[in-house]
Amino acid sequence: MGYIHKSIANYLLDDHIKKSLEIPTVPLKKVVPNALRLKNEITLNREKQIETGNQEQQSVLQDYKNNISGH
Repeated sequence: MGYIHKSIANYLLDDHIKKSLEIPTVPLKKVVPNALRLKNEITLNREKQIETGNQEQQSVLQDYKNNISGH
């Protein structure tokens, strides 16, 4: 998950912000965002996409809570 978060951050943020936040660069930073965009475009079942998105967001939240608490 860490690579995905860094990849998205590198894709979305400008160089000044990345430097200020000390976000490391990652190779192929556009691969993950482009793959996610493609996945969203071809998903046919809207309810399943919403359910999956909720599960993924809960996973991200748990990752952040674990990192904050030092686990």
